[in-house]
Amino acid sequence: MSTQTPVAPLAPTEEVTAQRPAIRAVVAGGIGSFVEWFDYSIYALFAGYFATQFFPSENRTAAMLATFGIFAVGFLARPVGAWFFGRVSDRYGRRQTLVISVILISASSLIIGLCPTAASIGLWAGIVLLLARLLQGLAMGGEHASAPCYLVEQAPSNRRALFASAYSTMSIAGSLAGAALGLLLTSQLTTAQMTEFGWRIPFVIGAALGLAGLFVRRFAHEAELPSEVTANPLRTIWMQHRRSFLRVIPIAGAMSLAYWTLLGAFPEMAIAAGVSSSQAFAANTVGLLVMMMLLPVFAMASDRFGRRMVLGGGLLAQAVVVVPALFVLETNPSLVILIQIVVAIPAAAIEGALYATLVEKFPARLRGVGMGLSMALGVALLGGTSPLVQTAMTNIGIPLWGFGLYVLTVLLLAGFLAVRMPETAHKPLRTV
Repeated sequence: MSTQTPVAPLAPTEEVTAQRPAIRAVVAGGIGSFVEWFDYSIYALFAGYFATQFFPSENRTAAMLATFGIFAVGFLARPVGAWFFGRVSDRYGRRQTLVISVILISASSLIIGLCPTAASIGLWAGIVLLLARLLQGLAMGGEHASAPCYLVEQAPSNRRALFASAYSTMSIAGSLAGAALGLLLTSQLTTAQMTEFGWRIPFVIGAALGLAGLFVRRFAHEAELPSEVTANPLRTIWMQHRRSFLRVIPIAGAMSLAYWTLLGAFPEMAIAAGVSSSQAFAANTVGLLVMMMLLPVFAMASDRFGRRMVLGGGLLAQAVVVVPALFVLETNPSLVILIQIVVAIPAAAIEGALYATLVEKFPARLRGVGMGLSMALGVALLGGTSPLVQTAMTNIGIPLWGFGLYVLTVLLLAGFLAVRMPETAHKPLRTV
């Protein structure tokens, strides 16, 4: 006969108390993501206004290429940040990296917002912009190496994707805030005013938001540190987890490419297609809102039905709609809001399952470096270069739907890899 004393169910007040650490973990993991993606998104959203301020030229396309070239350079700095901060995260804890990353990206946003133009300091304007973007890239690499890991490690085993989706949800919320601010500014200020000073306002606001992120993360609960420390994590990952590492790169890259093509840089493409600035930003706001609302839904589906079904299905669905979406934008831009809604649905499925999947691929002692670096490489190679590639292709006469074929190819490859990868849902987090 058992002598164990039955455990009484939690009282309502005890239940609420037990939920508070989880809520604090979600807020801490997500708040920095909001700040950082607000700052990242406004660069793409407002590039059309400040490009000629940093790179004066009679040829606007040349100025845009230079501006998006620096945008891409920021993404290329991510792998360095992921490697460095991933090691810090794996060795000393996730919270330290979370604090440092939000400080760095807020500082870089303030630098861009206050930087004198080329008319005042000449070539130095472009150099300062480049350095600020490099700093942002390093910070984002650190964010990718820490925040999703922190959220998944704090989550119940049957809610890992839901917790991780807070990173994506707050990322989209940051992008949404940037798009909404773009709508507000472009509706209240003239094009000349936006070019002269209006574009600076979002960057200064982004720096101020960083103070809130810093406050929240300073008091975040630290996850349990790994029991082992790996002296050479890159070598260990390559020798023991090479397949997972290489599979993550195109999957993460496809996600980033689709996002920046169809949502992040969409307003600029819509404006080029003949849509007014206010209409472009309004459509983008609707698309981001739909995506943000659906993210937790797809995350819960991933927790219940598995990562492969939701992630792979989202990638393949996005592949189906990308070319038609860009073709319709070019031929019938009045449907811009519908286009944003259509592409937002599979994007939500992708990100709803993505981060939990990536974190689950690596053991705790290698998780920050492995997940962060593979993610950063994919995003840098494919996502960060997408505005540059699209602008260059348009400049030589290739239509938007032609660029869509490039995106389609990447999405099909990533979708194939996702549906064939080993399932990680419903399994314990890897420790070795």
